[in-house]
Amino acid sequence: MTSASVVLREWRESDLEALSKLRNDFELQALLMSRPRPNSRERVRAWLVARDAQEGAVFFVMSRGEGGGALGYGQGTGV
Repeated sequence: MTSASVVLREWRESDLEALSKLRNDFELQALLMSRPRPNSRERVRAWLVARDAQEGAVFFVMSRGEGGGALGYGQGTGV
């Protein structure tokens, strides 16, 4: 899915740095009703792989343009 400025796409290895920052933002994680805790890059990668494998769930990265880095992410379950 794309708009003039934002693309929804699958995650990439190059997104790990930005997604790690988001997963280590304890205030943000508390707002998302997640249990805030430190996350290494490997832990974030494992989390992303698990999201991809989860039945009935979707996960996407929001980026500026197709080649842009991750701005954020969205996920849903029961779909």
